[in-house]
This record gives sequence, C-alpha cells and structure tokens, in this order.
Amino acid sequence: MSTLRFTLSLLLGSYVTALVHAQQVLVVPRDHATVQAAIDAATGGDRIRVEPGTYVENIDFRGKLLVVESVAGPEVTILDGSSRSDSVVIANHGEPVGTTLRGFRITGGDGHPAPSSYGFDYYGGGVLVGGTGSFLRVEDCRIEDNALLTGTFGGGVCASGNSCRAELFGCTIVNNRAWASGGATLTDGTGTSMRIERCTVVGNRATAWRFGHQGGISMANWSSVEVVDSIVWGNEGYEIRAFGAPYDRGTSATVSYSCVEGGFTGTGNISSDPLFENAASRDLRLRSGSPCIDTGNPSSPADPDGSRADMGAFPFLSGPVATFQNLGGGCSGTTSPSLTAIGRPVQGAVFSVQGAGLPTNQLAVLMLGYAQQPPFDLTSIGMTGCVWHAYPDVSYAFSTGPLGSFQQSWTMSSDPLAAGLVFRLQAVVRDPGGNAAGLVLTDAGEGRVGR
Repeated sequence: MSTLRFTLSLLLGSYVTALVHAQQVLVVPRDHATVQAAIDAATGGDRIRVEPGTYVENIDFRGKLLVVESVAGPEVTILDGSSRSDSVVIANHGEPVGTTLRGFRITGGDGHPAPSSYGFDYYGGGVLVGGTGSFLRVEDCRIEDNALLTGTFGGGVCASGNSCRAELFGCTIVNNRAWASGGATLTDGTGTSMRIERCTVVGNRATAWRFGHQGGISMANWSSVEVVDSIVWGNEGYEIRAFGAPYDRGTSATVSYSCVEGGFTGTGNISSDPLFENAASRDLRLRSGSPCIDTGNPSSPADPDGSRADMGAFPFLSGPVATFQNLGGGCSGTTSPSLTAIGRPVQGAVFSVQGAGLPTNQLAVLMLGYAQQPPFDLTSIGMTGCVWHAYPDVSYAFSTGPLGSFQQSWTMSSDPLAAGLVFRLQAVVRDPGGNAAGLVLTDAGEGRVGR
C-alpha cells in the first residue's frame, strides 16, 4: 500500500475513520489551533473534540448545531475567557436543540456587554444563551470564577432573550458573581427557561440588596427555571428567588428532589447540610452519610454504581469501581503482539500499559479513545484478523526498540467528574512482513476510571 510510509496514526486515525464515520469530527488543536476556529470551519451536525490544554478564548456557536466536547474532562481542558471582556461561551444566534458543550472548565469571563442606563450591563459571565429561540445544553462542566468584577446578570450562566433555553447537567457552578441578580444563574425574557439537573451550585453571590440579593438561582420577566437532583448551598443571599419587583412578574421556579439551604417547596426536597468532602477547597464530593445520597428522583437514571440517583454533580459511589478488561481484536504477523495493563485505573493512582512481543525497531502507536464504537474488521485493508476497537482521541508514538516493547503511564485524574469515565486502548505496530498492509494490532482493552 502507498500509505505505508505515512505515520500509523494518520493511516488508522483518518483513513479508517473515514470508512466508518459519516459525521465530520474536527479535533483541536490537531485540525484547528483554537476551538473557535474549529467552530467556524464546522457545519451543522459536526462534532468538535478538544484535547487537553488551556484555551484562552471566548467561543461563539454562531447558530450552528454542534457538539463541542473535551477529550479528557474539565480538570485538564479549560476555556479561559480572560483575554476579552465578554462571556466565555455564547449561543445567541438561534442555535437549534441538540447544541451541546461538554467537559470543560469555564472561567475568567466578564459577561456579554449591552448598553444600559448604567453604561453597560454584562450578561452571563461564564455562559450566555440569548437572542431568540437559542438552545444550549452544558454537560459535565465546571463553571467557576466568572464575572468577579463586571457581572450584572447571571454571573455563571444567563439565559436572556425570547424563548431561549439552557440545560445544565452534571455541572458545578462555583464562585461566580452578579451585581444585580443571579450570582450563579439567571433566566430573563418571555418564554425563556433553564433546567438545572444533577448540578452543585455553591458559593456564588449577588451584591445589590435593592434588587433582592439573589446570590444563587434567579428568574426575571416571564421566565422560568426547573431544578432537579441538585444541591444549592452556601450562596450569598437567597438561594433561589425571583429578581426584585417589578422584574419578578410572570416568573416561576420548580424545584424537586434537591438540597436547598433554607429549604424550598417541592417534592422530595431537603434542607440538611449536604456534607461535602471539603467545600473550602472545592472538593464537592459527598461524604459517607450525606443526606443527598440515594435521595434524588427515583425515576432518574441510576448512579454508576447502580444505586438510586444522588443529589448534586458528584454521585457517591459505593466501593471500588475501577476496572480494565481485554476486548480482543489483536492479530499476529511476524510476532504475536500483546497489550497488558499494570494495575487498574484508580483515581489519583498511576496506571500503566505495556506492549510486548512486538516487531523490533518498528514504529508503534498506542491509541486512546473515549467513544464506545462498534468494532471494525480491518480485513478489507489487508489486515486479516485485525479488529479495531479504540477510535483514537489521543495517540502516543514509540519505537519498539530491540526488545519489541513499549510502556505508557498516566496518573489518573482525581477529579470527581472523571469517576466512571470509560476509555479504550489499542496499539498498531508496523510489521512489514506481517500481512498485506504491513500493520498489526495488539488486543484492545477497556478501562473504567473509579475508586
């Protein structure tokens, strides 16, 4: 094959992926240097995958139906909006239902400026969903430290406009500020709504007492909010309350199966201390004995350990859940390659894999992928008996050296959001005499990060 002189990651990361995926996937920074550049290049229905790093930029979905997701989660993938006075994330051009942002730390935003009688008001320090009919779902994100100096409305997240909708799932909203209303979140405008599900909303503040002092979740002007399976605690002023009159007209808040400091009327709500591990250091996991364990909506999906849903962003998992299993799929050439795990992917610990029995002094590429796609038989490209399981999000290149081996290690994330994360590993190795393609695969392995 003429592709033998290309890198293995290019061969299997681009050529084979094109055979099995119709949807365009853009990878940052491999394909585009910035997240915004990838958004600008994308068309509706595309997926943008962002590798670990700090991206100092403010992003705008520009009305496109996109999924923008990090490869490795919010601990190592940061959107830092401090370089420009604006929201970190903007969806205010009529983005359709399904538009999604997943797995980032969102920080350093000022809010989107709009002229007002005060000069300028700033909306949505971390995230703004605005305009008419715009939609954005934000999943598994840390929305922290936004609008600390400038924010007027919705320091963390603001949905402001006509018939706009924001959905927050599995997020933490911590230490955001608004001058007027909604230190954590604000909805504003006719038909505009927000759903806050399995989120932890802690330590946010609003500083203007004359407008009602809604440091947590707020609503204004014919808008509504729904809170379920969440914790709203330790916010300055009111935890959940409408903006001050007359801007409270037509507003509503529906809260269920949530822990709210001071209490809030609704099915399944509690007001006991949630017992965080260490709120001062932002470790918002639940301690054993927390009243938020197994008290979420019984109709919600079960937690990763199979128990009833907990309240908040970090489910309390009972017992070790870290696993690693062999999926097979390897194939022999001039040698019989193997991929072996050393330990289990336990949070905060070192986890390693070792490739052995490989052709000597050849290029090997270890592929790490987070998507659980169906296996793909590579016989059609000359790799008889090889089955591909690990669709690569990240790849690592090695020389197999004179021993025909390699080893790769990681310190597994201790971020609670990483608990339950499933990943796959598989290595492809150049073996000129092994088959028609001159490439062989190790068996694949599937790991689950846990305790």
